[in-house]
Amino acid sequence: MRRIKQLSVISNLQIVFWVSFAFLSTYSFSQTAPFGSSVIRAAILVLLNAILFYSCYLYLVPQLFEKKRYVQFYLLLFLLITVITALRVYLKNNVFDFMQVSKINISANLQVAIIVLSELTIALISSLMKVAKDKYEYERKYQATQNQFLKSELNYLKSQISPHFLLNALNNIYSFAVTNSPQTPGAVLKLSEILKYFLYESNGAKIPVKREMEIIQSYIGLFALKFQDAPDISFDECIKNSDKEIEPLLLMSLVENAFKHSGVGVQENSFIHITIKENDEQLIFSCVNSNMQVNEKIGQYGGIGLQNISKRLLLNYPGKHSLDVVKDDNTFSVKLTIPFL
Repeated sequence: MRRIKQLSVISNLQIVFWVSFAFLSTYSFSQTAPFGSSVIRAAILVLLNAILFYSCYLYLVPQLFEKKRYVQFYLLLFLLITVITALRVYLKNNVFDFMQVSKINISANLQVAIIVLSELTIALISSLMKVAKDKYEYERKYQATQNQFLKSELNYLKSQISPHFLLNALNNIYSFAVTNSPQTPGAVLKLSEILKYFLYESNGAKIPVKREMEIIQSYIGLFALKFQDAPDISFDECIKNSDKEIEPLLLMSLVENAFKHSGVGVQENSFIHITIKENDEQLIFSCVNSNMQVNEKIGQYGGIGLQNISKRLLLNYPGKHSLDVVKDDNTFSVKLTIPFL
């Protein structure tokens, strides 16, 4: 539909151009000839100029000029203008004399110069319109290709979240099932809710903040189920209008990254402290967690990582986000600021 609308605009511009050209030509000729003769002269002039215009528009520019065949382009344009100029001079001097046209006293050379100048103007207008149209089409196709690439890239980056999460969640539920834990149904329910979000709700370009926070809470709850003593995990949020929207799974990715590095449930004195708030139409996410020293083998199962998150931010919030990461021997902190979509 958008493509049809764009073509309609181009066609309408050309119609306006030719109608205006015909009107002005008729008016100009009517100053020295009867109205009927002026209409005929204007119609012939429009026809000849249309031949020149669309020869440039449909063939000379796209087939020669844009393919850098400049010699052929200028030779054919010169030949076309020469033929049309000769035809116009012949008609003016040999045909229109019988149509009660008053003669204007100008030299033959000046007459030819005026005609050639007008033909060059028509050729220039046609060439500029064609070049502009082709440039617009190229940019439109390039943008469409870029959008498709970005969409594929985002889908790929999002898809990297689920495998790591599923592995951990299923391992937890398996441990509940083996011990016949009464927590098994609750764990399955939380996992079902998270999977629903991953599979069906996060495929769009944006999601309400409250939905992302609900999934984070379910994720934390699912993780905490397997511990008798509640781990040191806090989640504080202060969003006045939680219907505001953000890129889906972005905060969830940072939470998963925190669980990867914190050592919660594995190492003593480990912790995860998450805060989400808003300020001037921006969401501010901060997470401080303990920094567990892991061996290389364990590190291979570390979720999507900050590199993935950084890519997604560049794709979704180019020049509009801030991501600060501070890491030392004991703590790992992340602060993300993004505008609401």
